[in-house]
Amino acid sequence: MRAEKFHIAYASDNSFAMQTGISLLSLLKNNNGLNICVYILANEISDINKANLEKIANNKAELNFIDVSFFLNEKVKSCGLASYANAFAPYSRLCVAEVLPPDVSKVLYLDGDTLVNGNLSELAQMDIKDYSCAMVKDIRSEKYKKKIGLENIYEFYNSGVILINLDFWREYDIGNALLNDIINFPTEFPDNNALCRILKGKIKTLPLSYNVTGMLRLFNNKSLYAIAFRSKTPFYSEQELNEARENPIVLHYLSYYLSGRPWYEDCFDSKGLYVWRSYFNESPWAGEAMPKKQYAGIMWVYVKITRFLFSFLPQKLFIVFVVKFIERIARALFGK
Repeated sequence: MRAEKFHIAYASDNSFAMQTGISLLSLLKNNNGLNICVYILANEISDINKANLEKIANNKAELNFIDVSFFLNEKVKSCGLASYANAFAPYSRLCVAEVLPPDVSKVLYLDGDTLVNGNLSELAQMDIKDYSCAMVKDIRSEKYKKKIGLENIYEFYNSGVILINLDFWREYDIGNALLNDIINFPTEFPDNNALCRILKGKIKTLPLSYNVTGMLRLFNNKSLYAIAFRSKTPFYSEQELNEARENPIVLHYLSYYLSGRPWYEDCFDSKGLYVWRSYFNESPWAGEAMPKKQYAGIMWVYVKITRFLFSFLPQKLFIVFVVKFIERIARALFGK
């Protein structure tokens, strides 16, 4: 008798199908003991990329494509919402509770820019019936929480990995609550910020190892504490930081200018790049050329200068000079 199904959801359009496929490949390679059922919340994915995704899942997991183009057109674009990182697909997770089968009570949502580098049995067995979801704390200071209207007593989380209590989301119509919040309170990272505001106090904190970003590989612990300053809600302990850095279960390749992303040749996160490329080379997309640069024009000049300063300056000075000062100017100029 096979174990109970562990449900996984991704949201992707055709432009991110390759990255989603690499994540799926890593998930299945490191979790062959789990009975995995995968849902791709799909928006205009080509037949070729669907075939590649099916090839990855073949005989390893049940794979389902759910067309969410109607939701994106009728509920997202029609409201005048801007694209999220040049795409609308990330908004698809807002409808996950209504498009997945009603008998599915829990799902692990993964961003397509993740790698599952370890076993997820703990999440498959985790009881979250008393919570709306479970996520990993984000490296954001309390100043950012104030900026997005989140009271300081509540934690700010990263939405790249979300273990979702679908029963809770259906009962309280969380998808529509999130959409309304995004419409009424537009911010740089709309759905991530909305999740933290709408679900505050009902989010279970996951170990940091389930969402390890490039910042954890680039910065030492003292620097991370300076960046993620909190006076009311403590960040992870040094032991937890070290454990996540040494034994990451899920790696998350954010669009952070300093680290870069591993499907670009100019990626600065050498450790993260090595791991991602090892899975890429096993995938149906192996051999395809990578874009050379993630950024262009004056933004590329800014990135080159800050990466040089990071390599040259002590991290304490880099935090003060770049992260605390120059980044503010860059966000005003470039919106990054």
